[in-house]
Amino acid sequence: MQGIKGEKGSIGVTGTGGTPGAVGAKGATGATGPQGIQGVKGAAGTKGDKGDPGPQGLQGNVGSSGVKGSAGVPGAAGAKGERGLSGPPGTAGAMGTAGVKGDKGNPGIQGVKGDRGLPGPSGAAGAPGIAGAKGVTGAPGIPGAKGVAGAKGDPDATLSTKIVNLENKIAALEKNVISLKKVCYFQSGVVTSGNKIYVTNGKEGNYDTAKAACQGAQGTMPTPLNSAENAAILQIVKAKGRRTFLGMNDQKEEGKYMSSNGNQISYKNWNANEPNGGRKENCVEIIEQGQWIDRSCDVTNLIVCEF
Repeated sequence: MQGIKGEKGSIGVTGTGGTPGAVGAKGATGATGPQGIQGVKGAAGTKGDKGDPGPQGLQGNVGSSGVKGSAGVPGAAGAKGERGLSGPPGTAGAMGTAGVKGDKGNPGIQGVKGDRGLPGPSGAAGAPGIAGAKGVTGAPGIPGAKGVAGAKGDPDATLSTKIVNLENKIAALEKNVISLKKVCYFQSGVVTSGNKIYVTNGKEGNYDTAKAACQGAQGTMPTPLNSAENAAILQIVKAKGRRTFLGMNDQKEEGKYMSSNGNQISYKNWNANEPNGGRKENCVEIIEQGQWIDRSCDVTNLIVCEF
């Protein structure tokens, strides 16, 4: 049979620590704590290595013009150039003003007194005396009676007839002129363009010969002012199988072609790479295709004139 329960004994000696248990699961994140006090500024770190250059920036706007610099010191004088060719004589200058009148010369030595001359002829009659004062104007006379009106002239009864006859004569004259032109064109192969007429005499010559021939016939060398006139001149060149000079040249100033009467040309029809002859080729020739080339003025071409 069980005995009576005894009294509680004294606390025993603490046993040795047991083995740590396994780490428990991570607890939930606690609420953010209050901001801590700012710490003391740390010492500056060592300088880092130089970084790679950044990309090139956009081009800036053009700056305003700078202030003009002061003039530089003049350079040393260059060597004296060779003397140029003598220019043409200048035009005569205007007549200068009269010089200051010179001082009066010393009187000459008095000559020997001559013999007394013979008495001269009687003098002419004196001038008439001064005219007397004009008299007082008299009172006007009484007007005369009005004359009788003249008879009216007879009109020329034949005037209208004379006008009709004159108009008929002008019409007949114009018809004859047209007929004569047709005959002339048929015989010589004349070509027209607008109001201009181009014709050849069939002869040949250099530029000066052709110019003289045209002037002698009261005409000029052909100078086309447009493509239609150029085409008209080309018809003669093709029909005769010979080139001709045009009325223009650059004899006065190289590269500046002027017409033979001194006017500057406006219409041009140069061939490719023309003009190219320099000072050796100062005249203009129209070729078989209608273009122009510069040519020596001494070559021989068909003479064509413009009227």
